[in-house]
Amino acid sequence: MKIILGLVLLLVSVQAVGSEIQLLDLKCDCRVTPLAVDRQDPLLSWRLEGERRGLAQRAYQIQAATSKAKLKRPDLWDSRWVEDEKSTAIPYAGKPFSSKQRIYWRVRIKDDQGTALPWSEPTWFDSGLLEDGDWQGAEWIACTRKIQTEYGPSDTMGPWIAAREDDEPAKKISYKIKFSLPDKYVVYAGAWWNHMSKGEIELMVNGRKGLNGTEGPPTIYYKDYSFYMQRENEVSINLTGVDLSTPVSFGMKIVFADGSKQIIQTSADWVVHLGEIKQPVKVVCGYGKPPLGKAKISPRAPLEVAWYKKDFDVPKEVSAARLYVCGLGYNEPYLNGEKVGDHVLDPGQTDYENVALYSVFDVRDQIKQGTNSLSILLGDGWYNNDRWFSHSRYLYGKPGLRAYLDIRYEDGTHDKLVTGGDWRWKGSGVTMSNLFLGDYIDYRKWHSEWEKPGTQTGWKQVRKVKALSPKLIAQDFPPIRVVREIDPVKTWQIGEKTWVVDVGQNISGWLALDFNEPEGTTMRIRATEMLLEDGKHLDNVPGSFWSCHSSPQHHQIIADGKSHSWRPYFSYHGFRFAEIHGLSKAPTPGQIKCLVVHSDTPVTATFKSSDPLLDRIFKMGIQTHLNNMHSVLEDCPHREKCQWGGDLHTSWATGFHTLDSASFYRQQVRLFYTPPFDPKGIPGRIGVGKRHTNKTLDFTWSVSPLFLAWHNYQVNGDFQSAGDHYDVMRKFLQYFEKNSPDLLPQIHRYGDHAAPEGIPRSPAESQLIAAFNFYAAADRFADFAELLGKADDGQWSHDLAERIRKSIIQKYYDPQKKTFGNGVHDSLALAFGVVDPSEREDVATSLAKIYQENGKKFDGGFMSYNIYPQLTENGYVDLALDMLRNPNYPGIAQSIRDYDATTIFEKFRNDSRGKQLRHSLDHHAMNHPTAWMLNYLAGIRCHPDEPGFRRILLQPYIPTNLEWMEADVKTAYGVIRSAWKQEGEHVNWSFTIPPNSVAEVSLPEAIENLDLDGEKVASNNNIELSAGHYIMSWTNKRSK
Repeated sequence: MKIILGLVLLLVSVQAVGSEIQLLDLKCDCRVTPLAVDRQDPLLSWRLEGERRGLAQRAYQIQAATSKAKLKRPDLWDSRWVEDEKSTAIPYAGKPFSSKQRIYWRVRIKDDQGTALPWSEPTWFDSGLLEDGDWQGAEWIACTRKIQTEYGPSDTMGPWIAAREDDEPAKKISYKIKFSLPDKYVVYAGAWWNHMSKGEIELMVNGRKGLNGTEGPPTIYYKDYSFYMQRENEVSINLTGVDLSTPVSFGMKIVFADGSKQIIQTSADWVVHLGEIKQPVKVVCGYGKPPLGKAKISPRAPLEVAWYKKDFDVPKEVSAARLYVCGLGYNEPYLNGEKVGDHVLDPGQTDYENVALYSVFDVRDQIKQGTNSLSILLGDGWYNNDRWFSHSRYLYGKPGLRAYLDIRYEDGTHDKLVTGGDWRWKGSGVTMSNLFLGDYIDYRKWHSEWEKPGTQTGWKQVRKVKALSPKLIAQDFPPIRVVREIDPVKTWQIGEKTWVVDVGQNISGWLALDFNEPEGTTMRIRATEMLLEDGKHLDNVPGSFWSCHSSPQHHQIIADGKSHSWRPYFSYHGFRFAEIHGLSKAPTPGQIKCLVVHSDTPVTATFKSSDPLLDRIFKMGIQTHLNNMHSVLEDCPHREKCQWGGDLHTSWATGFHTLDSASFYRQQVRLFYTPPFDPKGIPGRIGVGKRHTNKTLDFTWSVSPLFLAWHNYQVNGDFQSAGDHYDVMRKFLQYFEKNSPDLLPQIHRYGDHAAPEGIPRSPAESQLIAAFNFYAAADRFADFAELLGKADDGQWSHDLAERIRKSIIQKYYDPQKKTFGNGVHDSLALAFGVVDPSEREDVATSLAKIYQENGKKFDGGFMSYNIYPQLTENGYVDLALDMLRNPNYPGIAQSIRDYDATTIFEKFRNDSRGKQLRHSLDHHAMNHPTAWMLNYLAGIRCHPDEPGFRRILLQPYIPTNLEWMEADVKTAYGVIRSAWKQEGEHVNWSFTIPPNSVAEVSLPEAIENLDLDGEKVASNNNIELSAGHYIMSWTNKRSK
């Protein structure tokens, strides 16, 4: 039974006499006055504000015109009155617009009383460069510098050694040396090694695998092993598939905190192991000497970051100026020495072989009459990244630039500046800037010639190059910015000229440093998420970081004897602690700043309660999500920096409910669905450079963009992602329908990835998890089809979902035990609706029993995101809360207690701190408890029957062991608030429904004495309320 109380309460309650009704937050594609809109159907939205209870929209009218004056008689669009309560994600349906056109628009509404309200204040959006010709002849340009071959250092590499002179094949050859180090802290231990063969080479340091490769001669490998070092050490170089005469050279330069050094290199002292046989090595020749000479470093040496510059004259007063720029990999534009805009690490990552993003800036106030200088700093970014898994195969090519400056004068004339052969370039002094490794800058080479017009000494003519991407589109989601500045909470010295900084929280971004050191002084900055057992020193980075790209992660600064304020340009790291080596004296307050850098998506939710632990976990979940947003939602900001489908799939609720992320997630869907596609499906990972496959890695990972499109529709009312990619979604499902025996996907690689170790549970079935997601995807796609009016597709997809469900039940469901095997399986079955309604209660009981009997220990990996919600929905909210609070291994509470965690871990380990460090400590895939607090403890959810929070489901689940809670969520319609407090059996709950929203209120059955704003209410289920602030109270029934 549903009780409609909105109008009744107007008669029995005191109305708030408030200000006039306003239409606010007019947006186009989730942005206020965007400078570049590329599609002809951008989404328009607005919000009602007023204090009257029941305030709602019953109809709207939108007008669009080419000028403010013409809005009175619009020349682009007049929607007339449209009877619709929706005020978000309304597609523009006017006349097509042309490039660089300003479209003015306004809206008015009729309210719930039938009154036509005044027009909103006019706003506008600018169209982008819709066709390639609109770039006005701007060409792609690049520098003329060639990559300089870099060789293993002669002062470190040892002589070439071999096992014997003959060419007899050997199964395995191991060259070994043992050495001791003094009791000093190691800040650097760079190793180079090489073999003159096409067989495989592997380096082991103290029993730990460092790096292996098969690149043939004369390639040399490099890696920093500083965090492998101990007092007694052993290096082993293992060769397979080579002859006994294969020569090897090795060198390691170890630098201690006091500045002293120690060199370890191949020599006659090494021993070769041939199976059980040990014998001295043979020295073939010195390194760099004939006949073997030197070996070049692999991967290839990076390019120095370059400045590109062009002077131009402005003869008269400027009325408007726009800079359109695409610099691949990353770029930062400057006008007359002043940075343009506030973007960093720009533009966002795409598959450049198909499409790249350009940014637009309003630069009118930066242009002066007379001679000006436009300078653009261009780095490798994702386009020229070679350090991921040590593969050059991910390279697109050398960096390049395309830019167009459109200048309009007060007299109505206009001018332009475009990239072309008349531009000049010069090195910057930033000798390397790699997303993974860091920034290397030599201030002895730094110059200021780019800041002002006229200076041309040493500047060289650029070369024109082929287009770096066939299509450019506007970046229509939040750019990456420096969003926060943090002072370190603590600094301490660990050795001569070496200090460690504690940021106080795990962040992604930069450490910025003010310094003035003698010319030639080298400073190194490296970072980590956690200190070693002694609480003082760094374990450089997680071990799995090295297995990805096997290169040192640190910034390097060479001083020139002058004062500088340094920060990285085109790299970022995830860290809480940073080690600074090379400062001549202790850093002073203000000398070090920690800059938080990520996609600028505003936080839209808050949560507070009587339990500080819950409050901390809530904030951890949001911070973890933000730390991983760098145009892609990466897995972790310090290691792989990849967008993995499974991670996005499991953290969606926190991302959508706590952040203004609609346009960001639209971009994530676009990334997965960027053609061309392999016939076998969709990639499960968006990598770190050139795409080499679109094959499905795991059905669950590859189906994630379909779910993201669904959630963006449900939470934000944005259906464009589903509409744009509908055909690809259908083909993907059809492929797996055809190629999955019994409709159980055969591609299921990851399953419940990263489940905690040492917790007994029934094994996770990766195929079952894939099948659950196959069912859910087919079910949601059926809704897409029906919304698009494709009845045949809808029926096919509904039938497919039901056939998958029956196949799952038949193979995996235990009808006697009422379970699918473990908690992850049961929670997914309940959440997706695989369980027959008649058995839901039994399966929920089985789910609860698992955790009641295992000591309330959370045992799930990435696919565990439905455990807390399903326990809660089925009457076990106390159990869910106890599990989250459990301070014992494994879980978030334990990570806070034992490690002072400030972000969510990828995986929980209980064997050692060192092994916990081998996993990411900043992984959004496991941040679902944050959304659970909002959706269930606060009871704020979007109603499945009407998307975008136009209809709200208010249903708080109140644990017996939490005294009070208050939360709010900012939606496109306004702020929803929920706050309850319980005293004994009595509960008071206040909540706010924003204007133009309605809420369906549901409360537990075991309550009595329910009243709403002082009036008794007969039912506690499906109470429908309109906009306003309400207070409810009730008494919990005592158990008999």
